[in-house]
Amino acid sequence: MPKVLKSFITKKNPLVIITKSVLILRDIELINELNKVAQVSILISVSTLDETKRKLIEPNSAPTIERMKMLREFRKIGCQTGVLFMPVIPHISDDDDNLNEIYRLTKEYDLGSIMAWPLHLRGNTKEVFYKFLTKHFPELLPKYRLLYKKGNVSKEYWSNLRSKLYDLQCKYDLFSTYKPTSPSPTKQLTLFDKYD
Repeated sequence: MPKVLKSFITKKNPLVIITKSVLILRDIELINELNKVAQVSILISVSTLDETKRKLIEPNSAPTIERMKMLREFRKIGCQTGVLFMPVIPHISDDDDNLNEIYRLTKEYDLGSIMAWPLHLRGNTKEVFYKFLTKHFPELLPKYRLLYKKGNVSKEYWSNLRSKLYDLQCKYDLFSTYKPTSPSPTKQLTLFDKYD
């Protein structure tokens, strides 16, 4: 990673990192250097603050609170940051306490924007996820069969979740929208420039 970052610094190339890890803290000095010459955006993906559930859902990821604290350090040095609350998993990570705490910490830690979206189960993903449910949450299978008759979650569920998320946006004043990093504009040369 340091070699990649040094190359980006040399070329003044913008960078977007999306992670479930905290390992990029090792390179914070290089990322800070890059951020002085090009925009750096760092986003974390989160699902739950419940460590028991997190270890089942994201077994190889860093604890959610550690990811949020890590992101705060990059916010402090001026990187564009944001939280991707994706996916919100019905009946597992969509309880009111979890929703509220993730939004509250995003605001308290000044992590920038937050975007939330429910779990989709398309193609082979549904079969894999249903095996996960069978092993860890068998009582939820009947509910999922109702919620996921198609690849997307039911419209009724999504509408209800959207309402809750909007209330949390209002409560914590989190209406900022993440804008993708883009390179600095440069002059486009033409075949006729040499004649100007």
